[in-house]
Order: sequence, then C-alpha cells, then structure tokens
Amino acid sequence: MKLIFYLDESGNSGDALFREGNNSPILDQPSFALAGVGFPQHDDLDRIVHNLKKKYNVQAADLKASNVFKKPRFIQELLEKIIEQKYPLFIELMDKRYFVAANIVSFYFIRDLARQDPMFASMGRYLAAIISDDFNETVLIKYSQMCRSPSKENFVRFAKAMHLECMTAINKDIQGKEFLSILLMILESDLEEIHSGELDESVVERFIPPHDRNKRGEIVAMLPHVNAFANLYARINRFVKKHIQLDIIHDEQAHFDEILRFWEEALRTNQFTDMVGGYWNQSVDFIFTERAHLKFAKSEMSSGIQIADVIAGFCTRYFNQVQGNQRESVDKYSATIKLIRELSDSGNSQGLNIVASRASIVKFYSMHLE
Repeated sequence: MKLIFYLDESGNSGDALFREGNNSPILDQPSFALAGVGFPQHDDLDRIVHNLKKKYNVQAADLKASNVFKKPRFIQELLEKIIEQKYPLFIELMDKRYFVAANIVSFYFIRDLARQDPMFASMGRYLAAIISDDFNETVLIKYSQMCRSPSKENFVRFAKAMHLECMTAINKDIQGKEFLSILLMILESDLEEIHSGELDESVVERFIPPHDRNKRGEIVAMLPHVNAFANLYARINRFVKKHIQLDIIHDEQAHFDEILRFWEEALRTNQFTDMVGGYWNQSVDFIFTERAHLKFAKSEMSSGIQIADVIAGFCTRYFNQVQGNQRESVDKYSATIKLIRELSDSGNSQGLNIVASRASIVKFYSMHLE
C-alpha cells in the first residue's frame, strides 16, 4: 500500500529575517504555513475538487486559497470531506516574529541545554514569547543582521539591543523577569569577552542557526519552510504505519527545491536526528526509514497540491486577521476552526501545530467566541 502526501505552503517561502524600513516582506506576510494531506494512491482527488468548484461557482483552473478564502463554506466543506474520509491532514503554522524570537533563545540563550532536559525547552518557549510579544522589534532586526552577516560588530549591536529590552522589561516587573535576569548575565559576560578579545569571530557563529545557500550562492538564514517541513515530515512519520510506502509531493519550488531536497535527505537518512539528538515531543518521530521520497509537481497538474494550498492559505490568512483583531472578518470561519481544533486534539499528531506564543495560540482558537 502507498500513501501520497501533497504539500503546499502559504506566506512567502523566503527567510523570516527582519529588515529595517518598510520594505520587509514580513510586514505583508507575518505568518507562514505548510499543509500536507495524504490520499491513497488511486483516490479520485479530481472529483472532490471538481464537485466543490462546481457547487460554489469557482472558475479558476488552478485552485488557490485566494480564490475561495471569501467562501467560508467551501473551506469548511473541504475539511469535512477530508475528515469524513479519514484522509490524514497535517498543518504547520508559524508566526514569523515568534519564529525569530525562538531562534534567538535556542541558539543564543539555551544552546544545547534543551536537548538534555525538557525543562529548558519549556523555559525557552516562555522566553521566546516574551521577546516576541513584549520586546521592541529592534532586537529582531539586529539578530537578523547578525544571521545575514555574522561578526563581532553585529553581535555587539544585537547584544546591546537585547540588554536594553531585558532591562526595560525587568523594570516594568514583567512576568518571567527571573529568566530575563539570567539572560542579562549571559549578555553581560559575552559583551565583556568581546571587548577583552576573548570571544573571537568564529564563536559568534554558534549564536545563530545554520544557514542555507540559494541557487545564486547567497546566504539564506532562518527559512520557516525548512523548520515547518522537518516537523511536518516527522509528524507524518509518526502517524503512518511503518510498512506503508510514502510519496511526498510538494508544490514546485523555483528557488528552494534544492534546499528542501538537502534537508529531506538529512531527515530520511537520520543525519538530522544525529545533529539535534535527544528530546522531542510525542507528536513527532525523527527516527526515519528510507520509505519516503520527495518529489515536486506543478500545482495546476495536481488536485492534491491545490487542496493543500487552500488549507495552508486559509491558515495564514485567518491567523493574520486574528492577530490584527479583525473580528468582523473571522466570525464566519468559526465552524472551520472548530473542525481544525477537534482534529488537532485527537492525540494522533494530526491537525494544526502553531509555532507562536501561547497568547497568540489562545487568540487563534478563541477570538470568534469572545
């Protein structure tokens, strides 16, 4: 038996780095989603898409979320069909601001500790939420600059911005200030080592996530797509029985296909597992066999990819509107959010995984109930 998972993303698949000024793509697309839907090898996906398009008068040959986001019943019925037929569905949704904050915590503050003890992972999520929700954007910009160009000078700029925000938050008596006090001590120690010459250029590389390179050889740092793909792949690996063969068919990627192929091979051959080691939660399984194979296809030729596009695009659009407090725009999606939440609460790793602060996650699920 073979299952075919169709994947598509929404929300600009480029890096999540913050930039100074008003031209940062994060301003227009603050979230990123990757959806994967699994179907038996010979299932008639074309019929599912054709019938829905006919019922809701959708003319587009290549179905996209942009065609149907303002047709809430279309999206609801599509999800109902997927759930009724027991087609496995996995979605990764990222708040890019929180994603950068989480990288700051993981690679600067916690480093290797989270692999040794889940307590540090919990502390990391708490700190990332503070940085994401309460810190000035300058911290994210300075860290992004260090990721693009690692140097002692850029580290000093980042560390000073972070130090100022930690002091400001502590003076406001913000909850979690004991964690910020520890972070302050680390910052002050590293700044002292920089000024004394004890901390050299190569050490700064440890404070940032490993980067990829695009087809022009340029550094690409902090791709949400890579993290979302890795976690979604590991959730599929946990869910699908080991004897079932898998094809993973992703929407064609003109710019990042080689990067995704690299990380897919690292996952499939367990090189990634060897790198990260240790602890992960029960919704994923990072111990792989070589039963899955990644392919790319044009969305206009694949109803499965079009279904994934609708679901991923719905999630980013809904998240962005909720974060913007657009209550009048989100009420009509309450039935769809209920379906997603029930699937996500099923305990079998399906549904939606949101990488965001706790406050943002609560808001995502409850805003239409307020």
